Amino acid sequence: MPRKTDGMEFKLLPRPTKGDDGQPLLYVRPASNRKYNMQGVDDWATKYRNFHSGDLTHAVEGLIDVLAVLMSDGSRVETNMGSFAPKLKLEGDFTDPSQVKDDDVTLAGVEFIPPVGGGFVHQTSSSGVATLWTP
Repeated sequence: MPRKTDGMEFKLLPRPTKGDDGQPLLYVRPASNRKYNMQGVDDWATKYRNFHSGDLTHAVEGLIDVLAVLMSDGSRVETNMGSFAPKLKLEGDFTDPSQVKDDDVTLAGVEFIPPVGGGFVHQTSSSGVATLWTP
């Protein structure tokens, strides 16, 4: 069932685990199923935020390029949007570190940690209830 707080509709769904009362515990997810590709984001920014067409795409492509170079040596990169760091994976089961070769270590992805108290979350009441930021 969708609910509305200060900006984002969400729905509550049951988890497979049960609470103390025997009822399923709940988890929350956004009610919207919309997805935007980079062109859609750029178009939205052009229409609603006075960007020139292509500006946001070029900025994001530049950020991706710079982040990749900075993270290539294992560095964490802290930005106003959050923190980015490489996640590594060991391919195979090893107990002896001397047996691990370069090819056994692969890039598993990029860890993203949003800023605490940053632009994505704000306080909405004196009770300290946090809600997601909406433009």
